Amino acid sequence: MDMGGTHSDGVLIYKNKIIRREKILSDSENPEKTIVLLLKKIIENINFLEIKRIVISTTLITNILSKNQEEKTGLLLIPGLGLSLENFKNTTPFTFILKKGYIDHRGVEVSSLNQDELSEAAVFFQNENIKKIAVVSKFSTRNPDLEKKAGDFLEKKRFQIYYAHRYSGKLNFLRRAMTAGLTASVETQYRNMALALKKSIEEMGIKAPLYILKADGGAVLLEDSLSYPLESVLSGPAGSILGTLFFKNIFQDVKEAVVLDIGGTTTDLGFFIHGEPILEPEGISIKKSRTLIRALKVYPLAIGGDTLFEINPENEVKLDNRRKGVSYCFGGSLPTLTDALIYREKKDLKAKEGLKIKLNEEKLDEQVNKIVLKACDFIYQKISDKINEINEKPIYTINEFFERKNFLPEKIILIGGGAPYFKKALEERFGIPAVIPEESAICNALGAALARVTAEVNLYANTSDGRLSISELQFFEKIDRHFSKKEAEEKALEKLKELAEKKGVLKDSCEMEITESSVFNMVRGFSTTGKNIRIKAQIKPGLIKDF
Repeated sequence: MDMGGTHSDGVLIYKNKIIRREKILSDSENPEKTIVLLLKKIIENINFLEIKRIVISTTLITNILSKNQEEKTGLLLIPGLGLSLENFKNTTPFTFILKKGYIDHRGVEVSSLNQDELSEAAVFFQNENIKKIAVVSKFSTRNPDLEKKAGDFLEKKRFQIYYAHRYSGKLNFLRRAMTAGLTASVETQYRNMALALKKSIEEMGIKAPLYILKADGGAVLLEDSLSYPLESVLSGPAGSILGTLFFKNIFQDVKEAVVLDIGGTTTDLGFFIHGEPILEPEGISIKKSRTLIRALKVYPLAIGGDTLFEINPENEVKLDNRRKGVSYCFGGSLPTLTDALIYREKKDLKAKEGLKIKLNEEKLDEQVNKIVLKACDFIYQKISDKINEINEKPIYTINEFFERKNFLPEKIILIGGGAPYFKKALEERFGIPAVIPEESAICNALGAALARVTAEVNLYANTSDGRLSISELQFFEKIDRHFSKKEAEEKALEKLKELAEKKGVLKDSCEMEITESSVFNMVRGFSTTGKNIRIKAQIKPGLIKDF
């Protein structure tokens, strides 16, 4: 199931076939009610024992953040040596920076924390009426001791502590800080809503495991998502992009394509190379803060089928994305972009009736063309801007890495309820074919239903001091100085398999791979003292086997 801003969609799949599809209006103020109502419609007259799993693409986190309903959260930073963080502190409220305490790049504690400074931090947060604190130490993914010591101190002062090393094994101090801080700010509300949803579904008598779709296109057990709520922030767009993989034939003879999921309120933009979606491997930005949340490269555009418009006395078009209901031709009170598109192509009388509310009847055709052109120009410019951004960096897909690639789309894939109305106009503006898959209206729900359960581990090994760590698992062990890259890769895959089993990954859909593997010598003076080994392993996002 997928809960969108305007509609929520659900599908029931049995033996590789879609046997039921449902669509209802979304209630953004009560997502639990929307999802339960949709589920009841999908599984009506179905034997609950036959339900193998339920996957939900949810807007819970998106709603909290978009409405600024997150809790006030403090950041305690332990940066050690390096650049000044005063600018970061000035732009990030409720931040306290410790001057004492340092973990170096090897994971070695160079200097310890200062108790007086920790007491000063506690007073600072108390004065700001902060109850939640994200504790972030540089290189904590290699040694979390300072985070734990600071957290233990603050917990005794009755603060709720969130340890940054638990949310990502990747290096990037400030991204990890924002990831932990944002997680802390939404965790309680997400937990309450998710558990209420789980309870409601269990009260229906359903025992099947419940999964939440993540931003990277993978699914995670709802219980596990409680610890990592931020990972579901873009699950709706991820479902749409993932669902496109269901229609393998549309990628035949096409190297590069863009996908537009056109809803009533917004349009989600995604990109494909060789039939695989492009990833944002370093992490996405959330509320203008760069994080370590891995995600499919998806961009929301402020335009949809229910976008309103105005034409001023100078005959200039202005688009207005503040949705006020469905299009006039579908029973709304005001004409929208959909009315203009339908009238332009079919001269629909109902659409014409609505358009006359806003437009001059004598200039109707001319003004409708201007509205459609304005909308298509907006989409064209946004896509062009994003393609320029993509071409500035190496490109990652689920299976491939392109260090130098000039992305140039050959096809537009249109999905979502608004797809049929935009097809002809977009083909004219872009000069390339636009295709609509057979089940385009439920692509988002398909992506959620068929999403593979995913996981990732980052292994760091230092043979000089005999340390090995996998931060995601809170796994630390001693190694000898002869420990090799091959052994590290084997250990990473072994631990990833354990994590997969814990997450309930289906054995026939668990495709593990090493995505990064590097080793370099550590030198002191003129002598090699050991090796620094870094391994990243993942279960590839995608559709479960046989789809």
